[in-house]
Amino acid sequence: MKKACFTFLFLIPFALFAQDAIYLRSFVKEDTVQLRWFPSSVDLFLSGLQNGYEIIRTDREGASKSFEILPFASRYKSYENSEDSLVIVMSDYVKDYVEEGTRSGAGSAMNFAILTLSSSTYASVAEICGVSWVDLGVDGKFKYQVKITGTSNASESVEINTKKLSKNPACSELKGSSRLDLKEVYLKWEAKELNDWYGGYYILKSEDNKSFKRLNSTPLFHFTSELEKEKTVIDYVDTAVVEGETYYYKVEPINHFADVGIQSNVVEVYIQKRLEGNCIIEDVKSEKLVRIIEGRYEAKPDEQVREYVFMRSDKVDSGYVVLDQVKTSELAFEFQYEANKLTGDRHYFKVAAVSPDGDSAYSYPYYHFTLDQEPPGVPNNFKGEIDSLGIANLTWLPPADDDIRGYRIFRTNTLREEFIEVTKNLVKSTSFKDSLSLNNLTSEVYYCIRTVDLNHNNSPYSEPILLLKPDTIPPVAPLIRTYEVKEEGVLLTWNNSPSDDVEHQYLIRTLEFITDTLLVFKREARSYLDTTCMMGVNYAYRLIAADEALNAAVSNPVNVVYELGYRPAPKGIKGEVNREGKYISLSWKTIMEPIYAIQIYRAKNDGEFRLYKTIRENSSEYQDVGLSINNVYHYKIKVMYKSGKSSKMSDAISVVY
Repeated sequence: MKKACFTFLFLIPFALFAQDAIYLRSFVKEDTVQLRWFPSSVDLFLSGLQNGYEIIRTDREGASKSFEILPFASRYKSYENSEDSLVIVMSDYVKDYVEEGTRSGAGSAMNFAILTLSSSTYASVAEICGVSWVDLGVDGKFKYQVKITGTSNASESVEINTKKLSKNPACSELKGSSRLDLKEVYLKWEAKELNDWYGGYYILKSEDNKSFKRLNSTPLFHFTSELEKEKTVIDYVDTAVVEGETYYYKVEPINHFADVGIQSNVVEVYIQKRLEGNCIIEDVKSEKLVRIIEGRYEAKPDEQVREYVFMRSDKVDSGYVVLDQVKTSELAFEFQYEANKLTGDRHYFKVAAVSPDGDSAYSYPYYHFTLDQEPPGVPNNFKGEIDSLGIANLTWLPPADDDIRGYRIFRTNTLREEFIEVTKNLVKSTSFKDSLSLNNLTSEVYYCIRTVDLNHNNSPYSEPILLLKPDTIPPVAPLIRTYEVKEEGVLLTWNNSPSDDVEHQYLIRTLEFITDTLLVFKREARSYLDTTCMMGVNYAYRLIAADEALNAAVSNPVNVVYELGYRPAPKGIKGEVNREGKYISLSWKTIMEPIYAIQIYRAKNDGEFRLYKTIRENSSEYQDVGLSINNVYHYKIKVMYKSGKSSKMSDAISVVY
């Protein structure tokens, strides 16, 4: 194992898969049992090097036998004269590791990872680290356990039967492909699912599919980084390849006992030849609608062409579309295509020469145009709207032409006049705002539009569109002519607004900060009786006229105090006999105004009405208990208000008792 391997491993984070204190595995061969164990932490690994290990073998009868692996310090001398340079290098490496750990009381996690990984692919390293052992000439069923000498740290027991030989699993499928643009071979295979069996991998390469040699001098391991936590494959790039050659690859896995496992399938990868010459468009000609593109490919020695691909775009650096392909090995090419118009077409052209191996060499973009002499089309769906500020917002859709430079907008107040251009510069977008004056009697405005192409050809005028200016002038205000205070309410009469564009009129009433809409009409009403007034309250009445644009005019207010000098008689008076309670129950509508007294007048049979009861609180009922059977009682009610006003006497009601 070369020292360069250490540099590689130092850059890779190591993730140990063992969960026990010491994870023990076995592999049974003919008359041989291989043991391999993995201390699960840096401290346990260092302790095993310092103290050595004890292997305990127990047979079917329960008889146990111990085997000893000495501490590394006791074994170090045996490695000094080894003819294997790897043994010398690694024994010195472990010696430094043990001495440093002894001094500091802790071992290096990175060195622990290096030695654990190396032990999985090099039997000599596993032997130096004391983490492997071979039991020869055994036959039967046994249990094995490994423990660190002088400590309680031990593995779980593993049971083996020498009659059941262990087998390595098949290596996962190897996939390989060439990267034409990078001249390399990319290999990959699934490794995560084999981690319990294989510790490392060698890649074997051949040029004849017979004689294979190792590409990597040190094994490849399956690692994941913070950026590739879900990575399950090992991938490898071979750049030592030659164009036009075919190579064969397979993977040779190494199990955790440093034995070669079952090799993978063989993949065949051909390295395509790349084109390095120049593809050139020399000329583009126009013959009526036909465009003729001529050019050649300047080939390097031994280069061949399989076909040419002709492409076109409206942009120099993107959007190329294939128009034609010609299969030929000639170094000159010619393409023809029919344009959709005689003049005014402009495009960028490219031609790609394609090799038999699929590589391509592109020409530089070639710009071609013909002088445009045809006017563009008229814009579509030209429309607009004028807002309340007098801004005309115009929009349209562009015509199908692809050489539009801009648009010109024209305006007139009547179709009897000439259209005047309102744009000072060409409009690049498909919208335009025009400012109009609303303080005039002109309510209509017409617009039309023209398209201008890149060669300054102007399209015909579009059909004019009519836009209506918003109405900002309110109608003439209506006028309240008279009012009359009646017992039923306030009667109002008025003159409606004479404006023709009146859409709605409103009669509103204001009491302090409360405004009520009493009536909504157009022209059919000229008077209104407000029956919801309260005595002594001052009301303000107004009329509002509004047009369709919601412009409104308000009449002058008319202030009305709803006062008659008296109050109407109480209403809703009812009388009912309650014979069980021996009384007549009187009721009337609740009185809303503050009262001083409610006076109840009573007459018996044909007698005269006299004041019978005075109530000093605002009540809406009274029970009369001073009664005699077989009489008719008559009642009237009058209200005295705190304002000093009195109501009229109510109508009489009669109750037979």
